[in-house]
Amino acid sequence: MKQSLLLALGLLFLVIYSSSCAVQRYGRMIPVVPSERKNLTCEQITTEIEKCNAFIRDVTTKNKKFTGGDIIAFLGDFGIGDSWEVSDAISSATRRISELEKLKETKCN
Repeated sequence: MKQSLLLALGLLFLVIYSSSCAVQRYGRMIPVVPSERKNLTCEQITTEIEKCNAFIRDVTTKNKKFTGGDIIAFLGDFGIGDSWEVSDAISSATRRISELEKLKETKCN
């Protein structure tokens, strides 16, 4: 009885521990910093906007691929961690694009 309880607790711990590591990390786009506001040219601003759009496409593409880690993540948190990670990554890029567009309006027009 005690062995089966210990085994069950051990398996539960293993599933929870492994699921916390299963969330994919996509990174974040940093906000526009003061030195960028001062030094970026119009061409560089356009390039930075395209980099942000490429980042969003990459995150979206990676999120659509199904891996074995997705099964473990789903068992641990029903996939909520992955959806938060995707949302936060895309949100950071969208925020940077917005800041770059405002900078482009003031510098390039």
